[in-house]
Parts: sequence; structure tokens; C-alpha cells
Amino acid sequence: MATEAQAASPSQRATERFSRERLLSPWPQVGLRGILTTVILVGVLIWGLNGTNANPFELVAGVPNIIDFIVRLFPPDFDVVPTTIPIWGIFQPAFGETIALNIPRSLPYIVETLQMGLIGTVLGIVLSIPFGLLAARNVTPHPIVYQVTRMILNINRAIPELIFALIFVAAVGLGPFGGVLALAVGSIGSLAKLYAESIEQIDPQQAARSTVRLAQMAPQ
Repeated sequence: MATEAQAASPSQRATERFSRERLLSPWPQVGLRGILTTVILVGVLIWGLNGTNANPFELVAGVPNIIDFIVRLFPPDFDVVPTTIPIWGIFQPAFGETIALNIPRSLPYIVETLQMGLIGTVLGIVLSIPFGLLAARNVTPHPIVYQVTRMILNINRAIPELIFALIFVAAVGLGPFGGVLALAVGSIGSLAKLYAESIEQIDPQQAARSTVRLAQMAPQ
């Protein structure tokens, strides 16, 4: 036994020395697999650059146009569009004129945007609840349901709201309702993920105590 321990001791020391040198080395140890992976990744990047016609020199040449565009944004020029619209008028026979109350033309659209955001968010919150329950590991009915729901939520988060807007505009036509549906469906992925993570962090014992307390408070 002592001979085996003495024979293994130099091997262990060599292994420890090799591991320490590898960790302290400023240059990573790259094997054949790493070299092949790097070559493949570089090739894919070159293929993508050629397919997208990416040219950094064109971007540098277009910087003056970007600056000019940003400069011309300020101050806004409201002369191109009437800034006020009459919404109420009273005819005064004594003076023979109409008194009109004018508001900014953009105000109705601002209010409509706020309404769309409000209803879309509330609808998204409601629609996200069942997805959050199915995507929580500790309450989902089956692991397959958990995986499928997580995949659906990942796909949902990857699709921009503009794509959902185009889909719902084709379904319900132009108008704020299509925007409401796009905002609601587009927010399901993020909200359901937050719900699922919050549910997974619940302490089981605390949840059981709360359930018992609610059962005791319920009318008999």
C-alpha cells in the first residue's frame, strides 16, 4: 500500500503542476477541435458578410448624412401640418362670429396611443397568466408541457411587435384594435417568463401555510 501511494505521488504532483500551469498560462490551450471550430465560425461570418453586402466604408461615408438628419430634426417644423383643429364652437348672433376651442392636432392621436398601450398591457397581463403557470417548473402538469411552453415563449420574444401588428392588421383591418392585439400578444413572452420565474421562487412551505390559512378563512 505504501509503495502504491509513493508511486502515485509523482503522478499526482505532475497532474497538479500541469493544471496549475494551464490555469496560469496567459495563452489558452487550443486543440484541433478548437481550431476547426474557429475556422468554421470565421467561414460562416465571411459568408454572412458577403450575403448582406456589409461594407463599413459605406457606413463611414454616410456619417455626414446621419448628422444632417439628426440636426434637421430639431426644432420640429409644425408648419407642414396644421397644428390645431376646432372641436367646439358657439355661434354668437350678436357679434356674428363663431368661438372655437382649438387643440393640437396630435392630441387625439396621443390619447389613442395611451389607450392602446393601456388596454394592450392589461390584455397581455391576463393572457400571460396561463402561460406563466405552464412554464413554471414546480407547477407545470408535465415536463413536456414545460418544455413546449418555454419554446413558445422564446419564439414569442424573438418576434417583433411590428410583425404581430402586420398580422392583426390583415385580420381586423387598420385601426387601434390591431395595435392593441399586437401589443398584447407581443408582451406574452416577457410577462409569462416573469410570472414563471416568480412562481418557481415561491417557498413550498410558505405556499402550504398560505393555502391552509386561506382554507381556514373561507366561510364554512
